[in-house]
Amino acid sequence: MSAAQPVQRWSDNVRFGGDASGYVVQEFRPDDEDVENRLLFDIYQAYADNQLEIPAVPELAERIRRAVDDTSNGAAEVARVVQADPAVAARVVRVANSAAYAGKAPARNLREAVVRLGLQPTRDLVVAVTMQQIFSNAHAALRRRLLELWRHSTHVAAVTFSLARRLKGMDAERALLAGLLHDIGAAVLITHAGRWPELVEEPKKLERVVGSLGGEIGVLALSRWGFEDDLLAAAREAESWQRQPSTPPELCDVVLIAQLYALSTGEGAPAGLPALDSVPAYTTLGLATMPAGDITQMLREAQQEIMELRRLLLG
Repeated sequence: MSAAQPVQRWSDNVRFGGDASGYVVQEFRPDDEDVENRLLFDIYQAYADNQLEIPAVPELAERIRRAVDDTSNGAAEVARVVQADPAVAARVVRVANSAAYAGKAPARNLREAVVRLGLQPTRDLVVAVTMQQIFSNAHAALRRRLLELWRHSTHVAAVTFSLARRLKGMDAERALLAGLLHDIGAAVLITHAGRWPELVEEPKKLERVVGSLGGEIGVLALSRWGFEDDLLAAAREAESWQRQPSTPPELCDVVLIAQLYALSTGEGAPAGLPALDSVPAYTTLGLATMPAGDITQMLREAQQEIMELRRLLLG
């Protein structure tokens, strides 16, 4: 792709490498005066040249995925992989013994924690906590914004986990991972934005860029890391409040509701957020007909669980 070629932007967000025939609405060029447009060109150019700066998946996350995918491995073998990082191993044991798993026999060691959680939940938990490393590599002026993003992601992840546990047919640990990764595109963009002085010096402009491109960059990053389609959908549509969900409900629906709840109940809630019960996912998940009261009451009762899990994810 020549540096002089324009980038085409599609009406349903940027679709890197996809067939968007019939959806072209605008062209961006490398000499565009708008910094957001120039950043889009820069990202697209790097993608086309296979040079987009997507951080590598942490080594332990990759090793745990391979270990669990090997059906000949059991809890002892998986525990041995996790033991390579004592800090992560300790967090796995603490999560296994947290309020979220109350009622089960306490885990006295890492192998028992893996047994208590299960192999795939252990995999998703280890991947989730190791991804924190991606939120730490940025221009010095942007590190605080990355830390805020990580805190937000842990809040959404903890709410997603607690909500999924109370919904039929949802995998809570998988939901936790989706909640933690839903803003991974924003993390990649903030790291990438260090090369643009305008974005470093003007936070509002950076937020517009993140809001415009974060979902698609998240899809690109997760695709490159080999994550599955349900996690990609959650990254792309975590703030698509009016998305029309399918039946049965998808992981993305749970992340969307958790994201909206976390934003609306946190400090400095953004203006213009829709009410929880006004978004389609609320009805699709069956929250409108909950016998135990509304979702706000349910999550308020789970607050101890959410706070403890969030603290464990923060490390």
